Formats: sequence, C-alpha cells, structure tokens
Amino acid sequence: MVGAVREAGRHLPVVGGQTLTGIPDIGNLLLLAHDGRPVYVKDVARVVVDGETLDARAWHIEAGKAVPSVSLAIAKRAGANAVLVAEETLARLEQIKGRLIPPTVDVTVTRNYGETASDKADELLFHLALATLSIVVLITWALGWREGVVVALVVPTTILLTLFASYLLGYTINRVSLFALIFSIGILVDDAIVVVENIVRHWLADKTRDRAEVAVEAVAEVGNPTIIATLTIIAALLPMMFVSGLMGPYMSPIPANASSAMMFSFFVAVIITPWLLLKVAGRSKTGGHAAHGHRDRLGDLYRRLARPLLQGRSRSKKLLAGVTIATMLSLTMFGFKAVTVKLLPFDNKSEVQVVVDLPEGAPLED
Repeated sequence: MVGAVREAGRHLPVVGGQTLTGIPDIGNLLLLAHDGRPVYVKDVARVVVDGETLDARAWHIEAGKAVPSVSLAIAKRAGANAVLVAEETLARLEQIKGRLIPPTVDVTVTRNYGETASDKADELLFHLALATLSIVVLITWALGWREGVVVALVVPTTILLTLFASYLLGYTINRVSLFALIFSIGILVDDAIVVVENIVRHWLADKTRDRAEVAVEAVAEVGNPTIIATLTIIAALLPMMFVSGLMGPYMSPIPANASSAMMFSFFVAVIITPWLLLKVAGRSKTGGHAAHGHRDRLGDLYRRLARPLLQGRSRSKKLLAGVTIATMLSLTMFGFKAVTVKLLPFDNKSEVQVVVDLPEGAPLED
C-alpha cells in the first residue's frame, strides 16, 4: 500500500507491486500498456513528498459551526480511584491553561466518568444507609427499642467485616460491589432478627431464670435452622462466580461479597448479637421488656389480617385463587414489555451518536 488518491469524489488506494526506495521508483511504477507502449505513473501524475492523508478527523460543533478539534482520552491504571484521577486531571488542566495551552484554544470536557462514578456511588451509599435505617425502624416498631439498637450495631459490623473480606479477595469498592451490599443487606440481617426475636420470646416466657442462660438456650434452639438458611443462600449465589466470558469478572463481586456477608452475618448473629442484647437489656430476671409493657405488635397485626382470611375453606380458596391470578398477571408484564428487563444499566450520557454509511471509496470530506 503506497497511499491514496482523492479525486472526483473518490478515495482510490494506490498499491505497489515492487520495493520502493524513493520518488523515482514511484514514478516508474507501471500502470498499463497502451498501443504497445508502457504507461508509467510519472506520465500521468506528478509525484511529490507530502504529508500523510488523513483518514479521520474530529470537529466540535458550536452555534452551527464546525471547528477542528483534538480528542484526548485519559484512562486510569488498574486499582486506581477513577474519581481521584478525574479530579487531579482537571486540576492539572487548569494549571496548564495559558501556559501550554494557548488562550485561543478552547478546552471542553465531554465525558467525565469519575464524576458519574462518584454520583452513582453516592447514590448507592444513600440507599445502603436508607435500607439499614428502614430495617432498624421496623425492628424497633415490632420488637422494641433495645432490639432496634442491637440491629443498628449488628448491620454496620457485618458490612465492615464484608468489606474487609472483599479487600482480602482483591475486590475494589465500585458500583457492582456496592450493589452486592445493598442486595444482601435485606438477608444478612435475617440471622440477627431470628436470634433477637427468639431470645426476647424466651425472656418473656420465663422471667424467673437468668437472662444469660436463657439467651444461650434460645440461640442454640434456632442454630441449626439458621445455619441451613445461611448455607442455602450461599449455595444459590456462589455459582454466579463461575460464569465464563466477559460477564464472569463483571458479576463476580456480587456472589463474593454477598456470600461473605451471609457468612459474617451468621457469626455476628450467634456471637455478637446475644452479647449486645444482654448489654442493652441487662442480666436481671425482672424488668426489661416486661417492665416496659412490651407487646408483639407485628404478631397482632398479622393476626388481624390472617384470621378473616382463614375463616372457612371458601375464603382460603378465594385467597389462593387471587394470589395465583395476580402472579399470572404480573408475568404478562414481561410479554407486553410493560417493565424493562435488563441486566446492565443504560449509560446515561448527554450526547448523540450519528453513523453515516457512504459508498465504498467515498472520501472523508464527504
């Protein structure tokens, strides 16, 4: 490939079949033979030394006018913080304006992935805090403020242990790993809720025994079901780590972090949770929930809703039929595309991409 010729709206490549060492060699390239006479390149063209023909150009459209521009992309190294890289790059850009960059050159940042990553990470952290607060409020309303305090301490402890495990496994804090924490926060608190609720139930049932002894028996009573429930969730999540292709490394933080969270939640529930509950409620045989008029609010609400539905077989059948119909109707939303089903989020950018397919050989200027 020698180069290209652009003429009459055509982009024509020039191919040489011999080794070229200079301009005379190019001029002596044989094109064709006419009336028995050879026609060389020097007979039909002037060979000159010039710059390379541009195969790509960039413009910046402003006020309907196309201005030539240069596009520069900066990528971070593996393990670096994209937010810090973006901030330091913009700070360095401000320093070199007017020195290395002339005042006549306009500099515009079109894509700042560090800023978008920071916004999405902050949003995920907000939802993480909101989910934790919602669980604490629910436990406080259903069981009592002491149990709410215990859960409020147990959830951050489990999350910190999960982040430590993520660090040991080599995963960084990104949108996928934060999503894994939000995804698992609803299930990692289950073990603590089961342990707390069973301890409180035993305390209310027998107020004459020592609270510490009752707490140990209550934890042992729900130990096996809690272990099975924890291992079941881990067994459902771990196969995602063995997904091949591009999606494997992308999705691996979800099963790794969620499984670690479940393991730590179990140990926190059976070790730290009873100790915290004893510290908050005290070891005395009286007082605590009984002295403060503890009531099973959630149980009362459930009984008020469940009793009318279970009075007679006809109501039970109607309830079962209603749940079945509602389930089938919800599944039709996928067929009618009433809800968007996707795995990866759409990247929301303020830009429009236009792709134009021209005939083969058309020049770049067209």
